[in-house]
Amino acid sequence: MPGGFWITSSWADNVQRAVGEYTEDHIDALMAAISRAGGDVVLWRVDGAGRGYYHSEVLCPADGSGESVERAEPIRQGMKDYDPLAVAVECAHRNRLKLFAWTCLFDSKTVRPRKGRDLADPFLEKHPEWYLLSRDGKTRMDGVLCYAYPEVVEYRLRQYRELLARYHVDGLHLSTRSHAQSNPNVIDRRDWYGYNEPWIDEFKQRYDGLDPRDGLPTQYHVEKWTELRGECLTGLLQKTRGLAEEGRAELSIDVYWKEDHLLGTKESGEPRVLARRDWPLWIREGVVDYLVLTRGRRAISDISFLDAYRPHFAGANAKLVVWHNLLVREYDDGLRTVTRPVTPDEIRLMKKAIRSGAVIDCFHESADIEFCSAPERYWRALSECV
Repeated sequence: MPGGFWITSSWADNVQRAVGEYTEDHIDALMAAISRAGGDVVLWRVDGAGRGYYHSEVLCPADGSGESVERAEPIRQGMKDYDPLAVAVECAHRNRLKLFAWTCLFDSKTVRPRKGRDLADPFLEKHPEWYLLSRDGKTRMDGVLCYAYPEVVEYRLRQYRELLARYHVDGLHLSTRSHAQSNPNVIDRRDWYGYNEPWIDEFKQRYDGLDPRDGLPTQYHVEKWTELRGECLTGLLQKTRGLAEEGRAELSIDVYWKEDHLLGTKESGEPRVLARRDWPLWIREGVVDYLVLTRGRRAISDISFLDAYRPHFAGANAKLVVWHNLLVREYDDGLRTVTRPVTPDEIRLMKKAIRSGAVIDCFHESADIEFCSAPERYWRALSECV
């Protein structure tokens, strides 16, 4: 149904939260519920921590190893019984939905000692030099790739080719969100990562031997350093656009709403990596079909932040999408953070506000509806606003 909403779905989360096995029939029932509610597009997560939640020949397929106790066996058994992505594509199409493969750009390793999780891409672990390097050269942001290396770009493009040619997905959704930035070894400091040699060497060549590690003399040079590191992301998107067009698929990317924000610090939300996300160029030159704005786990009550984006879409073919979390964080008495589900009435209010700006709604994630105590109330709230 054109004009409907988008919704995300993570098979790994679904199998963890299900009571008993999460089968092919469950995936079909989920797609049917989304379709009945008026959904258009499902962003189906296909990887996490460098493991593929499908029978990939490029990524290491997930087998439950390195996972927490509650996730390990359901993932192992599900991957053994069927190919989750192949089933999801078939079920989505049967229910008149588009399925975009949601794949992560900066999420190739997750270490959570307290949760018993220690996952990484085995191929990338052989090349730690491809992870983002700190300013002092002593640590790396494990799991967060530097796309200044041609080998890293080609590795990603191989994954995208497989998704398009073998699984015939309707689109690719490239996510800049990352769990890897919270790994124990990561230093929580502004502009501390992204000092890899290819970027350093290129900057020196362009700007009279200036070394960013020693500090930059003017704001002009800071901006040029920020732009340089963003060029690699634009280059990857342009190559991916070519693959998508060959596969007759669409391309979307999510970005955090703050300017030049990449991998924010926990305390202030300031960027740990200053890298220009040149989304105006992506829109203007038709590099992406959709720009998805995320704002973290907070309910959207003020949509004035959209004003900075809307003018760029006038006359463009690309469309603006706003990401709503179905779990939001609030402060209890200003002292501690509490996570709670949004209510069906809040969904109605969010959709009404966003619709006034003629943009698309994307709800994250389906499991928060599928496994709640009254899923039909939520599906009904979504359907009433289409």
